[in-house]
Amino acid sequence: MKCLTQRETLLTGLALATKIVDKRTHIPILANVRLVANGALQIDSTDMDAVISTRLPVEIEGKG
Repeated sequence: MKCLTQRETLLTGLALATKIVDKRTHIPILANVRLVANGALQIDSTDMDAVISTRLPVEIEGKG
């Protein structure tokens, strides 16, 4: 996956998604965010009680 966007756009989306991520969790996958490039860049995170999902406008050169 290769995406082109402004740095500020990406940082804003990641800052929103990481608000819910706990770095000291017993389930390691919950300490990460998921990136999906399919027409836009989708950033997802969860703590198993709540989900944050945001879509960012990007120029995609390869889906992933």
